[in-house]
Amino acid sequence: MLLTNHSLTGVVLGLTIDDPVILAPAAVASHLILDSTPHFGIPKLNFRSSKGFIIGSIDFGLSLCVLATGLILFPGRRGLVALGWLGAVSPDLLYLPEIFLKKRISGRFGDFHSWIQWSETIWPGALTDAAWGTLMIIIILEQLRSCYT
Repeated sequence: MLLTNHSLTGVVLGLTIDDPVILAPAAVASHLILDSTPHFGIPKLNFRSSKGFIIGSIDFGLSLCVLATGLILFPGRRGLVALGWLGAVSPDLLYLPEIFLKKRISGRFGDFHSWIQWSETIWPGALTDAAWGTLMIIIILEQLRSCYT
């Protein structure tokens, strides 16, 4: 699943779960659950290649925009939004040392994380990602609307 969708999910969790002790593992679990469903992915894409690096960089940039938007729109929940975002994106952040330093640090967790992503496809995975991302945006907008009514 795109990191942007994990970010949207983490923000939603940060808006709806008040206890950080519950939020943090729930956000990490959300990542693993979403990655175990059919989702967007380009088979055999290497993030160290030019194409993979560009795609990954754009997705990471969008993910940071989601975080920044959540922090700006919901100032009273900044800590929870940040924690939800971090938990939801953290499994993919473990790839950064491998991409930039050619050093794998994720070990058994990384093996498990790769194993559960059995269903990455361009189509229909893109439809799953689009539907999930849209749902998360709708929930965020509803949370925003409820702040002002």
